[in-house]
Amino acid sequence: MRIDRRDNLRSLLELMRSPPPLGPHLLKAHSMGLALIVLLAAALRVWGIEGQSFWYDEYLTRTHVSQGFGDMLESIAETEGTPPPYYVIAWLWAKAFGTGEVGLRSLSALLGIATVPVVYAGVCQIASKRAALVAASLVATSPFLVWYSQEARSYALAVLLAAVSFAFFARAVRHPSREVLMGWAAASAFAVATHYLAGLLVASEAALLLILLWERRRQVVVATGAVALLVLALIPLASSSGSPPAQWIRDLPFDERLIQVPLLFGVGNSYPAEPAVIAVALLGAVVPSLLLIRADADERNAAGLAFAAFAGGTALALLAPALGVDYIVARYLLPLWVPLAATVAIGLGSRRAGLLGAGATVALCGLWTAMAIEVKRDDSVQRIDWRAAAELIRERNERLIVVPARPPDRPHVQALLSYLEGVQVQDSATTNRVAEVVVLSYEGSPRGRLCYWGAACWLSSPTEPDVQLPGQFRLIERDSQGRFTASRYRSPRQVEISLPFTDDTAILLQAGF
Repeated sequence: MRIDRRDNLRSLLELMRSPPPLGPHLLKAHSMGLALIVLLAAALRVWGIEGQSFWYDEYLTRTHVSQGFGDMLESIAETEGTPPPYYVIAWLWAKAFGTGEVGLRSLSALLGIATVPVVYAGVCQIASKRAALVAASLVATSPFLVWYSQEARSYALAVLLAAVSFAFFARAVRHPSREVLMGWAAASAFAVATHYLAGLLVASEAALLLILLWERRRQVVVATGAVALLVLALIPLASSSGSPPAQWIRDLPFDERLIQVPLLFGVGNSYPAEPAVIAVALLGAVVPSLLLIRADADERNAAGLAFAAFAGGTALALLAPALGVDYIVARYLLPLWVPLAATVAIGLGSRRAGLLGAGATVALCGLWTAMAIEVKRDDSVQRIDWRAAAELIRERNERLIVVPARPPDRPHVQALLSYLEGVQVQDSATTNRVAEVVVLSYEGSPRGRLCYWGAACWLSSPTEPDVQLPGQFRLIERDSQGRFTASRYRSPRQVEISLPFTDDTAILLQAGF
């Protein structure tokens, strides 16, 4: 007798029966719990939002949104590896709230807060409200999500739209209809238009929908086709970018980037002590897996559905390098965090989880909250404090400012331009007549092996530009702030000076001319 695999899948779906309705008192308790979780998410994302300086990627965002609308679209096409929707929203947001740290990052903070109830709603579609509360708690406290909810880039919007896509996907599995599938298509298209790598999750969801809703395959194909048309429309934009989005990725060791994906997903960018990493692995992976073994059939199938969405997108990401397309970077894969968190939450919030599930949830969210707070208190894991560097060299004299930056890190120093007016980057070796040269040096952070998200671990320790000045120049002052030290050299008269670029010399910033 021939067995149809689709019949097996449909029978599994039927096991995912709807949970019994909650009584009014329990419903009120769940609503209050969700409200408290949202407040916690808001506190972690708003507190300290102005505490860190812009880094290079945020400097690019600030540059884009400070231009006219047409110029912004042109500059995005030339310099960015992501589509323009986020920047259009940020451009409008900046008109109301400004282009400072709080002004630009508050958009990401709001998007990060909104992700909490959206993930809750998505998990409610396939599991219990208890599991949905656990998922909301994971979103609220994740140090990785908190970091990117305080960054003026497109990641918070991409995660929110991934959560909306997943919610429609879960709804479509439970209660398929043309309207729900079109909602999934719209959310998925917007997600891909925000960040290309959201397509990993969308492709995985589309494949699962086609398998699980075979009897509605025409509607699924139409919905998927709508997303595919958008992807095709974005291909010319992606191929016309001035800088190939994967080039800088290929310059970083693949094995390091691969290891960092689960590490950063689990503990964020702070690189905590090894015991904390082990604790997160136990609470976030081992315990939920054990609890799912004891869970009901419908809970295991719900977790399997969420995990399949995650695993499908991950498989595509791992397959891409074999085809010459390498995008294995933790923050690029952030949309896949949503179904992974749903999987963990269904295990921790299963009906038979009892005190073990509740205790593991509280411990994991408490540990994550502590990690997120630690980032706000420890400058060694924060973004580089270019604001402090600017305070040391803010005077408007006719001088050269020499900043250490070895290739391929040289562009990152341009974040200084967010805090200095009348300063230009020297694009090539030039000769200038100056009476003062300021040499900026810094001391980096030893944390982290591979650091590409603008934090202090990116800086070497210690680093000082190799600068040979004419004999007329004398050191007159040395001042320090944070991790930066500014050494001022002055000559009795203007001297013609040329500092060529080499691998060991710095970017030259020309001020006051």
